[in-house]
Parts: sequence; structure tokens; C-alpha cells
Amino acid sequence: MGKKLFGEIKDGIGKCIKEKIGGNTKDWHTKTFFKFLLKNDKRIEEVSRYIVDTVEGKTKEFLERYKGETRESEKRGAFRKERRKAKYEEAMLERTLIASVGNLYNRFNFLSGITREKGTEKEDNAIIRNMTIDLVMTDKKGKIIRIIELKAWNSKDNPLSAIAEGLMYYFLYIGAKSSIDKLDELPEISEKVTISVLAPTEYYVYYGNKKDNQKFYSSIESNVEKLLRGKTLKFSEKEIKVSNKVGISFDEIKVSEGLVSCVSSGINGLRIIEDRFKESLSKE
Repeated sequence: MGKKLFGEIKDGIGKCIKEKIGGNTKDWHTKTFFKFLLKNDKRIEEVSRYIVDTVEGKTKEFLERYKGETRESEKRGAFRKERRKAKYEEAMLERTLIASVGNLYNRFNFLSGITREKGTEKEDNAIIRNMTIDLVMTDKKGKIIRIIELKAWNSKDNPLSAIAEGLMYYFLYIGAKSSIDKLDELPEISEKVTISVLAPTEYYVYYGNKKDNQKFYSSIESNVEKLLRGKTLKFSEKEIKVSNKVGISFDEIKVSEGLVSCVSSGINGLRIIEDRFKESLSKE
């Protein structure tokens, strides 16, 4: 379900970019457009606005479709550590991280069990069975302090696309929690929540070395944060104010594919990753 919605968001942002900037509507989330933006950083503010506005509009449309019955679900809102064997790089990295960091949880499902207003079981997408965030981090009180969109070494979605996906989950979460029956029981999100893109160093090297382009990444962070500041979302006739303390962050972790693939062979590998993960979030 999340992939379908994000596909709509990608298309919407692409149309804005084609109309205002030009180029292929399908390439804004790839390396080509990201490299273009690196060379034309004066357009960061403009592109950031297209992203925030489109994500807000599409998530609002989505939640308006799903305001029927809310069914019971054991998975919804539960902090868990899904450790089943993974085949793909991102899932392997995800499971390694949750094994080494105590307050980090994966596959956080927060919308399962909500249905379309006039939906039936026989209709396509009549009920949401799965809508998960890659990783969430909690504080000692159980509040969510970080929503993490995880990217692997070989991800084809650039950092802008990853931030857009993280925003989608944040808007969906606060919108659903405030406007849909029974979802007010979902865990609280901290006012100082950070929407983070976490990826190995090689991911950032592929799109534009983070170390050499820190000003560029910081500009995206500050522009999106500025657009969120003071924003009021309207879902089902309810107004929801976005916290002025929401942060945006591009974080990297120095960990190799080889270490992740063999980490199950010993606890030392987990400790290495735990140290590197904490280092990547040291700015907090």
C-alpha cells in the first residue's frame, strides 16, 4: 500500500518539476536529477516546496479514502524487531541495525486494519493490511524520536526521494492518529522528531559525496524544515499543527556489505555496527 501511494507522490512531484524546471517527469528521483540539482543549488528551495506540497496533498487524499471502520490489529502500533532471514541488501542492513541498537525497531506498522469508507473485502485495496516505516527510534518514554527511511548501497532512489518518503510516513502518521477512529492509541511522536535518511557511505558517494557536498545537503535539510515550520495540515475537517521542532537529516553509516552479510557469526560485528550507527547520529 505504501509503495502505491508513494508512486502517486513520485508522479505528482515529477509533473511539478517538468512544468516548472523541465526534463523527464520520471527522473527526479534518480541520480540524473540529483546531479543536476548539485550544479543548480539555487533551485533547492523551489524543489523542496514541490516535495512538501505534493506529499501533503497526496497523503490527505489517501486518508480521505480510508475513514471507514477501524479493525483490531495486533501489529498496528507495536514496536518490534523483525529478525527473519532477509534476502535483499536493505533488509539485511535493517535487521543488523535493530539487533545492535536497543531502542531501534523495524517494519513499524501503523495503519493496518483501516478500511475505505464504502469498501468491502472483495474490493481492491478495501482494507489496509500493511503500511510500515523502515525504522523508528524511541526515547525512554516510548515516544518516537526518529522516523528513518533506510537506503542500501545499491538503492536507485536518490536522497531527495528518500526524504519525500519519510515525509509521507510522518504526514500519514500524525494525520491518521488525529482523525481516524481508534488510531489515537498509536504511540506518541516527539515534538523534536527527526525524519532521517540513513544509508551507507557508498550510497551518498554514488549520488554526490556527502562530505564534499555538506553545504548542499544542509541546504535541503534547512529548506524542508523551514517549509514544515508553522504548517497546519487539514484532515477530515481537523486541523493538525506540525511541530516547529521537526528535523530533517541525512545520516550515513560506515559499514560494508561484507560485514552485514557475516554479522550473524559473532557479537563483535554487532558492536562495530552499533558504534558506527551511534556515531552517524552524533549531531543530536
